[in-house]
Amino acid sequence: KTTTEERSQGLKWAGTGGIGRERCSPTFAWQKKKKKLDMAFIQESHLNEFEHKKLGKLSSSQVYYSSHKSSRRGVAILVGTHIAFQADKVISDRDGRYVTVIGHISHTEMSLINVYNPPEEGPDLVKKIADLISSESKGITIIAGDFNLILNANMDSQGNKKHYSESSAKVLRRAMKEAGIADVWRNLNPLVKYYTYCSKSHNKYSRLDYFFVFKDTLSRIIECKIHEITLSDHAPISLKICLDEEKGQTLWRFNNSLLQTEDFQLKINSAIKEYLEFNDIDEINPVILWEGLKTVIRGEIICFSSRKKKERLKQINYLEGKINKLEKIHKLKGERKILRQLEEVRNELNILLNDRVGKILAFTKQKYYDGGTKSLKILSNRLKKQQSRATVVSIRNSKNNTLLTKKKEIAGEFAEYYHKLYSSENEATPEQMRDYLQKLNLPQVTDAQNRSLTQPISTEEISKTIQNLKTDKSPGSDGFTSEFYTVENLRH
Repeated sequence: KTTTEERSQGLKWAGTGGIGRERCSPTFAWQKKKKKLDMAFIQESHLNEFEHKKLGKLSSSQVYYSSHKSSRRGVAILVGTHIAFQADKVISDRDGRYVTVIGHISHTEMSLINVYNPPEEGPDLVKKIADLISSESKGITIIAGDFNLILNANMDSQGNKKHYSESSAKVLRRAMKEAGIADVWRNLNPLVKYYTYCSKSHNKYSRLDYFFVFKDTLSRIIECKIHEITLSDHAPISLKICLDEEKGQTLWRFNNSLLQTEDFQLKINSAIKEYLEFNDIDEINPVILWEGLKTVIRGEIICFSSRKKKERLKQINYLEGKINKLEKIHKLKGERKILRQLEEVRNELNILLNDRVGKILAFTKQKYYDGGTKSLKILSNRLKKQQSRATVVSIRNSKNNTLLTKKKEIAGEFAEYYHKLYSSENEATPEQMRDYLQKLNLPQVTDAQNRSLTQPISTEEISKTIQNLKTDKSPGSDGFTSEFYTVENLRH
């Protein structure tokens, strides 16, 4: 996230494990948007190849994954489409245990490694990951995952007991020491005991999920947090890291899902009536009247959406806080009754999150990618490649040939180029234009056609045009979609 203090971009990451097939795609996609994640690491996704791709579309992300042939295990890395990330190399395990992506954001090289270490695996997988890091990683390296091991039994396990995978933990500790790798959360919280996993069978907590970076990257870390256990039996971990990159601006766009609520239609209808009652007079130009009305409506929409969002987030935060309190009580007492209460609150939270899935589907063109003929799927793949190639990460200044890498500078260079391109050096006079046009044999309209074209536009013509508007299309510069104009209750 962009912060004022650092005056740079900090990417927000999160890792989570064991979401499950029935929840992974829709609910995690909403969680990613709600938490405003730039990238996400998922372990134990239990998704096949098609479902992993669907998850990427639902969450508006590039997706890099490893699936198991029987839909067991599974890992995925999601990179938001608003991030100018370009992948140069992808290394994927056939057994759904790890995926590595090496790429760059602008001129910043990055290596993303997501790991799921199954309980039945020995130290061989940890050795393989350590070799992969040493041989393939470039630039800023982020290693995340569910390693199913405890690095420090005294600090990372309830009861201070050694984990059954101690042999794998020894290999990892040795590799971290040799390569200069740090446990991010433990580095920020050296004396704090907090856990990421709850074993229902043993009724014990432990820390099995980690973010690792090289020690020279620790200065870039803004924060690292362990959150409440909500979607699975593992707690998500979030990480903010500074990359010195500016964020681009986005345009306002009307959210069509608001049209489904009656109170929203009543509010907008009332605002339109009030505006027209005071402003629809002969002295005001119709164009100014119309632009003013859109400004008033946009303000009412933003106000309504903000209020609804605050109410929804307040309820979500309340449930998450309740989960946090119950977890603390359960850690101290270990009562089954508290565990049942935890499950009830988590289910209530999941229902609330699932209500937002419709919005995600509406904004992702889901039918375009999942349905249709083979030609449509081929076109989809070509568009993905074009989108990746279209990202401009640097450009030369036309005056002094210096390399520009900041978004504002690149946009300014493009603006200046097209301003010069479409500026006429020798402007013609009106007489010259008239003489030129008279020499051309252009068709002319008749008097009857001219009267038809110049007469005022009727209400029937406007209604017919609105009825023929195509839905699910990008709006104009004002942000209002065609669906907004087709609602019968909002017509005046």
